[in-house]
Amino acid sequence: MADVLLDPEHSLIDQSRDARQSQFVVNGDGVGVGWFDGIDPEPGLYREARAAWHDENLLSLAQHVRSGCFLAHVRAATTGAVERANAHPFRGGGWVFQHNGELGEWPELRRAVESHIDPKWYRLRCGSTDSEALFLLALSMGLQDDPVGALVAAVDLVRAVRESHGVQRPLRVAAAASDGTGLWCIRTAQGAVAPSLFWGCGDTLRGGQRAQCCVPRGATLVVSEPLDSNGKAWREVPPESILSVEARGARVTLLQDVWQHKDRLRA
Repeated sequence: MADVLLDPEHSLIDQSRDARQSQFVVNGDGVGVGWFDGIDPEPGLYREARAAWHDENLLSLAQHVRSGCFLAHVRAATTGAVERANAHPFRGGGWVFQHNGELGEWPELRRAVESHIDPKWYRLRCGSTDSEALFLLALSMGLQDDPVGALVAAVDLVRAVRESHGVQRPLRVAAAASDGTGLWCIRTAQGAVAPSLFWGCGDTLRGGQRAQCCVPRGATLVVSEPLDSNGKAWREVPPESILSVEARGARVTLLQDVWQHKDRLRA
């Protein structure tokens, strides 16, 4: 995993100290990695409340763990204490999930949002963040069977709760979920610009005069910020859309198309 997390010019470790497109320049309130090894259906998980650049265990893991599918996250806390239980990614039901952004005025929304989480999934609740609640809500909405539909339904429910509570603080979501066979990322916002999200694929993503990040043929990377200075190697995930990365490749679906499809089914 060091090929992605440590080695590139603007690696995740570098982004934790000097983010260029984030609401926060420094993301030092936690770090975590969730990975799949292709053998055990339960993903591996490492999380810590310290800053990524101070975490020697993370550096060692990244240099020795090999995975064809993993998620990694550095945290700047918006809700919830700086503690391991609130560090991303979150794990449950064979899935790994992480989120950049905020649901807005979480203390006002928490009880109403959590009331829609199925008790089967709510028992996994360990922390206090809106991000973990969004994950458990997506599981309750059928994430395991319909990732796109569940992520959209979870965000739609949050929007409805926000409206009923008169919340004005912006909603900002760039979230990723994976079961090891695919990766689904949603980017959306209300009252603000959605957190940045980019994707790239190919044999080598290059920056400057040397290879910055090598990935196997056909592999895809989804990142909050490009890992190098070669902007042409990266494509932005459009606002109000979902990126699906599966065996047949990557595909972007606009949220309005998901809503229209759901309306046709109801009709």
